Amino acid sequence: MSVDDLGPVRMPESGFDTTPSMPAIPIKPNPAIPVVVGLLLMLGGLMLGLSAYSNLFGGSEAAETQAAETAESINSAGGDLSEQDVIDYFEALDAAGYYTTLGIIESLACVTLLCGGVMLLRRMRIGIRVGIAGGALVAVDAIVGLVLLNGIEPPDPFLAISMKILSAVYVVCGLLCMALPLMPLLISSGRAALLPSTIEKRVND
Repeated sequence: MSVDDLGPVRMPESGFDTTPSMPAIPIKPNPAIPVVVGLLLMLGGLMLGLSAYSNLFGGSEAAETQAAETAESINSAGGDLSEQDVIDYFEALDAAGYYTTLGIIESLACVTLLCGGVMLLRRMRIGIRVGIAGGALVAVDAIVGLVLLNGIEPPDPFLAISMKILSAVYVVCGLLCMALPLMPLLISSGRAALLPSTIEKRVND
């Protein structure tokens, strides 16, 4: 048999690919990432728990004990308040349900953040969603606080501003708590350290 009997030899249109392919480098899981995030969420939850306890069981009483100091600091900034003015303002907030409402929301946020933190300590993916929900509750707590503050006429603008600044800080904390649980997903080694969910296990099986 000659070469002519074999017929024409066709080359592939793309030619031969001589580019060497690099083997996929496996990502090494880093369990420390979800663990650290979980601990931070639990720390935030404990701090919220203290705030919730103060609002529910202290409320205006705790604020009234600092009325003189509050009035003095505001007057030094250019305000004109007496100790009784501050006490009346805090009592008006208490009557409007300010402390009780914030205490309830902060209690829910505390439990949610603690649960999310424990789940991330166990490297459970659902802990990310639970942690985000806890951070959202913190932001809601601050927004509700601002709404209630706007419904009460302050005896001096400086007093209302100081309270609103505190609420704004809570909004920032809530946004940070919402972003923090996403860290294990954004970092490849942290994402690899998370255990597969029940649905993913069933799909793989």
